[in-house]
Amino acid sequence: MAAENTRMVLITDDDALWAFAAFGMKMYRVYNREELAGAWREAVGGAYSLIFITETLAAENPEMIVENEAPFPIIVLLPGARGSRGTAAEYIRQAVVKALGADITKTG
Repeated sequence: MAAENTRMVLITDDDALWAFAAFGMKMYRVYNREELAGAWREAVGGAYSLIFITETLAAENPEMIVENEAPFPIIVLLPGARGSRGTAAEYIRQAVVKALGADITKTG
C-alpha cells in the first residue's frame, strides 16, 4: 500500500519509529511546535481515520488532543524509543471516564 493511499498517519519526534513507514503510513517527523501544528492540521483535516502520535508530543501539546472531540480520526498515543511516559494510559483513562461518567480503572 502506498503511503499516499493510506488512511493512517504517524506524527513523531522520534526517528526510531520510522519503521511504521513499512506499513504504508504517512509520516510526519516534527522538530518543533510549529511543525507539529502544521502536521496536526493536515492529519486532522485529511482523510485519515487513524492518527498515531508519540506520547512526548501529546504530553507537551495536550490542547491539540483535547480539542479533537469528533469520533474520527481515532488518536492513538505511542511510546517513544525510551519507553512509555504513562501519557497513553492516562489518555485512555480520561476517555473512559468521559464515556462512562465513572473511573472504572481505580483500584481499592
